[in-house]
Amino acid sequence: MTAALAARHEGANVALVEREERLGGDCTYYGCVPSKSLIDTAHAVVEARRLARDGILDVAPGLAFHAVRERQHEVVQEIGHDERDERFTSLGIALFRGAAAFLGAHELQVGDPSLHADRFVIATGSEPALPPLKGLDAVPYLTNRTVFDLAEMPQRLLVLGGGSIGLELAQAFQRLGSRVTVVELLDSLLPNDEPEAGRLVEQALGAEGVELLLGRRRARAGLCPRRPALPDERRPRLRRRRRHRRAPVHARRGA
Repeated sequence: MTAALAARHEGANVALVEREERLGGDCTYYGCVPSKSLIDTAHAVVEARRLARDGILDVAPGLAFHAVRERQHEVVQEIGHDERDERFTSLGIALFRGAAAFLGAHELQVGDPSLHADRFVIATGSEPALPPLKGLDAVPYLTNRTVFDLAEMPQRLLVLGGGSIGLELAQAFQRLGSRVTVVELLDSLLPNDEPEAGRLVEQALGAEGVELLLGRRRARAGLCPRRPALPDERRPRLRRRRRHRRAPVHARRGA
């Protein structure tokens, strides 16, 4: 959308192709906007609890999760309103809906129409990538496309993956009241970043009560009446545990 607006501002004839029903994509509806709203609310909850501990507030406030969800949706709708179709068509940008396929270096097919252009900007966004985890298809799981529509606060939440997106959601839900466990295949958090960053985040999340299970290369999914179970540890301790420690890495390629 940004590229389309900028090109149109410079006087180019622009066509915008989108296969989803609404413009905005991951950032507006499934990523940046709802996640930052959730993080902001969780931070406010933590601060209110701290003020109660310090005696500034008489009691720690309770949490109404439905209100958290409503605020999050209001923020998304506010941003989404600025990305409605009319904003682009009113500027002379042609909008096409449907799946696209290149027919040549300068020709793109969207359904029946065939579009010709000197240049194309490919900004297709992303979709959830499910890990090849045995048993995952037999359990109800969440992705970034469904987690922000939860109607109730989950009592327990298991996050697969120790990257930045998984960790920010883990911290937010822990702060809001869930008991969160993070399972990571490798031996450290934030494996695509500097090792020191992973260690600092590990300490911070551990201090907030997030359970970290690292180096779990044999994990599988399954239903359990009490809590998610791992094949090598049916009752994990509520503390971080490693099988072995890997030698420190001094430099890594960026994500």
